[in-house]
Amino acid sequence: MKRIIFIVITILLLSFSINNFTDNIIYEYYGKYFIDKCYGRTAGGSSICFEYNIEIYNDNGKMKAKYSLDGFQTMRRFNCYTEIMEDRINIFFDNYDKDDIHYSDDHKKGELLFYIKIKHNKYFISNFKSPVDGKLIKKIT
Repeated sequence: MKRIIFIVITILLLSFSINNFTDNIIYEYYGKYFIDKCYGRTAGGSSICFEYNIEIYNDNGKMKAKYSLDGFQTMRRFNCYTEIMEDRINIFFDNYDKDDIHYSDDHKKGELLFYIKIKHNKYFISNFKSPVDGKLIKKIT
């Protein structure tokens, strides 16, 4: 009987520790991220620069994200959902925000847009179809 009680208590403690660890990992991802990149100049000499903004937030107990891209002739706005996997958070396309001026069908619901990974207390963006792939991003809040 003592052995059964010991096993039950051990399982409960491990379960609490794992849940607490997972909650801490999830909490680390909440916030706003920013990266900017310039890609040269137009024929007229203007800079071709872009700002990538990502906000990860809690929406009624679900972790969601908003992704925006602003820059040279660009204003993209996506609503996204997330999934924690091991050491990263995956950001999936859900739908176009009402403010997206390039509304099109170039992204499908459930498409993996990118993921954010924490490494040595720094945030990196990967699997991104952009020259910022693998780059350090700034967490601003």
